[in-house]
This record gives sequence, C-alpha cells and structure tokens, in this order.
Amino acid sequence: MSVANMAEASNKSSGIFVRAQKQLSRTKTKVLQNLGKADRTTDEQFDELVLKIDRQQESAHHLQKELKKYLHCIEALSVASKSFYSAVEESYEAEWTEEKKFRESLQESEQIWVDFVKTLQGKVMEPITQYLANFPILKSKIAKRGRKLMYYDNARHSVDVIQMAKKKDETKVHKVHEELAQAKQVYLDINNDLHKELPAFQSSRPTVFGSIFNDLFIAEKTFHGRIAEIAEKEVDITNQLQVDFRDFEYTPLSRPLSSTLSDGSVDEHVFNGTHDESSAGTSFTDSNPGSPIKQNGGDTIVYGNQQVVDAVKKTSVEIKEKGQEVVEKVKQGVDEASAKIKEKVNGTDAEEKINSTETEEKVNSTPAEEKVNGTKTEETVDAPDYPPPSPPEEDKVVDKDVYDTPTPRRVEESKPEVNVEDDIYKSPPAVKSKDAPPTVLYEVEATHPYNGEDTDELTFDTGDLIWVVPYENPEEQDEGWVMGVKQTNGVKGVFPENFTKKITQ
Repeated sequence: MSVANMAEASNKSSGIFVRAQKQLSRTKTKVLQNLGKADRTTDEQFDELVLKIDRQQESAHHLQKELKKYLHCIEALSVASKSFYSAVEESYEAEWTEEKKFRESLQESEQIWVDFVKTLQGKVMEPITQYLANFPILKSKIAKRGRKLMYYDNARHSVDVIQMAKKKDETKVHKVHEELAQAKQVYLDINNDLHKELPAFQSSRPTVFGSIFNDLFIAEKTFHGRIAEIAEKEVDITNQLQVDFRDFEYTPLSRPLSSTLSDGSVDEHVFNGTHDESSAGTSFTDSNPGSPIKQNGGDTIVYGNQQVVDAVKKTSVEIKEKGQEVVEKVKQGVDEASAKIKEKVNGTDAEEKINSTETEEKVNSTPAEEKVNGTKTEETVDAPDYPPPSPPEEDKVVDKDVYDTPTPRRVEESKPEVNVEDDIYKSPPAVKSKDAPPTVLYEVEATHPYNGEDTDELTFDTGDLIWVVPYENPEEQDEGWVMGVKQTNGVKGVFPENFTKKITQ
C-alpha cells in the first residue's frame, strides 16, 4: 500500500472517529439535559421563528399540490376541448355560412388553450417550485445551528465539571475553556445569521405569493378574454346561419290518417241515426276542434263532416226500416239450423227444448235497434291520439243483410253437451289455436281488408286469421292499434283493431 493510500485511509478512519465522537458527545449532552444535570441554552424568539417557517412551508406545499391538480385538469380540459371542437368543425359543412371563418375561429381557440397551459406552467408552477426549494436550505441551517448549540452546551458542562473537581489540572482547564470559546463563537455566528435570515424570508411571503397570484389571474383573464372574443365571432356566424337557412325546417310526421277522415264540426252527437238530447246544439269545435266520435262500437268515425253525418242518418233510417225483415231472416236461419241439428242428434224433448229456448233467446236479445253487425250502437268512445283508419264504407250495398245468416254447422263440430238431470246447455270454452305461440293474447279474424300504409303495419284480406301479441315496448302502443302476427306467412306488424273481430280469448 502506498503512502498516499495509507494517509487517505487514516483520514477516513479519523473522520469517522471524529463524527462518532461528536455524535456521542451530543447524545451525552441531551441525556444530561433531560435528567436535569446539565444546563440547556434556550432561545424562545428563535423557536417562534422556526414554527412560523414550518407553517409557511406547509401552506406553500399545499398551494403547490392544488395547483398541480388544477393544471392537470386544465390540460385534460384542453384535450377535451380540442376533440370537441374538432367534431364541431367536422359537422360544419362547406356550403354553410362563412364556413372558412368559422373553422379558423375554432382552430384559434385550440391555440388559446395551449398558450394558457404554457403560461400556468411557466409563470405560476415554476415560481412556487423555486420558492419551496428555499425551505430545505433553511431547514439544514436550522439543524446545523442545533448541533452547534449542543457543542456549546457540552463545552459549558465540561468547564463546570473541571472547575468542580477537587484536583484541578491546569492544562485540562485551559483546554476546555478554549473549546468553550470556540464552540460559543461558532454557535453565535450561525445563530445571528438565522435571526436575520428567517424573519426576512418569512416577511417575503406577500411579495412572493402576490407575484404568483398576479401571474395566475392575468393568465386566466387573457385566456377567458380571448375565448370570449372567439365565442362572440362564432355566435354571429351561427346566428347568420339560422337566418340564411330559416326556410329549411323539419317537422316529424305522425301516423297517417285514413283518407275518409276530414276536419270540421258537428252540431249534434249522432248515434245510430238518433240525436243525443243531452248534447244537442253543442258544437264539437267549441270544446275540442276536430275530435273524432266513434259510431257503432268503433266501426265509423265522424270528424265533423256534414256529408258523413247525413250519410249516417240515412243509413240508420234504412236499418230501422229493414229491421223487422232482418229479424225474420235470422229466425228462419236459426230454425233451419236447429232442425238439422235436431235430426242428427237423439232428438229428445230435453234437447229440443234447450235448442228452441236458446234460439229464441238469441233472436229476442239481438234486435236491429240494439245491434248492427254484432256491435252496440249506443257506445261512444273518444278517439285516441293516433286514431286507426275506418273500415271501408258499405253504403252502396243496400240489399246486403245487416246480419249474416249463420250457415249450418257440422254435427260433429256443434254438438252441444246436454246434462239431462240439470237441463243446462254447456258450450265448450273458446281456446287459442293449437299453433299459436305462447305469447299470443287472443286470435282475431279480419272483417275488412287493410293495406299497411307504413313499413311497420300489417297488410291482410278479409277472413285472414291473426294472432294478437303484446308490444315489446308497451309505451309505443297507440290506442286503437294492436300488434299481430299473420298466420298465413308469419309477418308481424301493427294493424287497426276495428278492422277485425275477436274469435278466441
């Protein structure tokens, strides 16, 4: 090993030994002070300055933390603003008003965001970071002052111990006094410097924070002012755009109504050719203009057209005049059907009595004045918001029977169940078709043909069988319209309920 290396190793070992000796001396002094066997030098004014510096550092650190959050949000908002205005710029078409000027203003707003972020980083964040960098330096000086104070107190304690010894060594006494003077001088130098530096640093808060806040608010003022100018330009352009294209407006179309419906007013409610005395002289236009009134249980809709009212009156008179003829034809058809059934069945008196009684009740309970085509004429139902179209009018066919003459049914299909003991006729309950899906509510038969006027409407002919199913979204259902599946081809769609009759429940 060379001499230089040996000297360096010796210096390191001696340095480590010196530091260990100093640490041991400070620890010994603290223990003695805590036990009350050594004096402690106190400085309340300095301790107060240290507490103020600690609070000042905490406040500045909190401000820096929140500014980082604020700046992070501003950067995220800048990115979101850029993406949003890019979509706005893309949606503004080339032939619209001042398209080029509009796009330039949006691009300028993007640059304003970039400038704002840079200003916050350079004039606000950096000064706070530099200000916080002073606290570690001050804290290290305060810690050094504390160590020198410990040496000073230790030197004072050593002098006291030497002087109190019974046998005094002048050499040791002289040495401890020199160490005390040296430790005191070092301590006083750093203590005096800190007594000047700490108050000055603590008093500089208004200047430092005032400058930071001033730069912050100037940056925000500039940013918002430029953004406001851009927004004002864009408002002027979009206002002019609305003026230039004010003739182009779109109004959603409602469900198309039948061509037989028309607007107007009706002076009186007309039900099956008779006047409702409770509402005579009342105009529909006074209460609800254009409101429809259903006739014959929903088969006819009157919208206030006088021609339609006259046609209804005329048809009602004809129905009254032919009422008796219709009843006779119904009775004759029922008698023929009963005779054929009676010939096929056992022909007992109980069955004859039941069949004759049943047919008489059917005839007596269906006068022409009460029912037309199997529906009550005295019911009046308010029209829905989207009324279905009316079935085709049949005014031209004058000689057509109002009641359809029932055709004789096959014996196997119409054989009633007879309980001789109770003398009661029990008919089997109507059920759904065997091929019907499980979601079918009931089954209907078309009484009139209907051509769908929209893509979601069902088209069918008279006599077609349709399964009625529930809507997937009940809120989409319009009054008078139902959802169904045509049995012949499985096509699904909505259709007016008054074009059909229910055959199963």
